[in-house]
Amino acid sequence: MALTEAQVKSRILMLVGDCDNAGNPISNGTGVVATNIDLVWDTYTGFNNRIRELYCRRDLIMAVISRIGLTADTAIGRDLGLSVRKSDRAKAYQEMLDRVLVEIKAVAVGAAFSGLTTNAIDQLTTVTPVADEDRAQFVEDLR
Repeated sequence: MALTEAQVKSRILMLVGDCDNAGNPISNGTGVVATNIDLVWDTYTGFNNRIRELYCRRDLIMAVISRIGLTADTAIGRDLGLSVRKSDRAKAYQEMLDRVLVEIKAVAVGAAFSGLTTNAIDQLTTVTPVADEDRAQFVEDLR
């Protein structure tokens, strides 16, 4: 059963997380991701659902990275008994972005090798994971 548009957006928010304009994590539905997900989703109208989801994740992850990068490298989460530096969060989001870029390329390459049309990519259910040693090369090729 295919996910509804609302379910895909909820999944994106769950996977990406959210932050305020200062790059601090929040979960109250007023962050950069939650308030821009509809705009980003609509930007890719006409794309197949899998690519559309991946492009949205990519764009929203980049939005979070830009917010984290705008502020000083301070410890966050102290009120929760945690101490995580913003640079650590930025690094984690960069790794998340790298994984999404690899997924985008894998879907595109898989479609090209299969001779699938753009609409047929929706029917792909699995993507062979890329070995860690190949990941860096894939990401570099995308840049």
